[in-house]
Amino acid sequence: MTTLCSTLPLDDALSVMRRDATHLAQVADPAGRVLGLVALEDVLEKLVGEVRDPAHRTYARSA
Repeated sequence: MTTLCSTLPLDDALSVMRRDATHLAQVADPAGRVLGLVALEDVLEKLVGEVRDPAHRTYARSA
């Protein structure tokens, strides 16, 4: 799994994820401790705004 340093700028994180052809990466602090995961969609949304995906529909509740 691709590992990104938590201090890596988002545009560089995007480049690494594209290079590694991955949609998911672990995020580690400078000491190498894993802090969590980041999805490619999350990185893109921070850089360009919300990504609309027709597969992720929300449905209104009926009263």
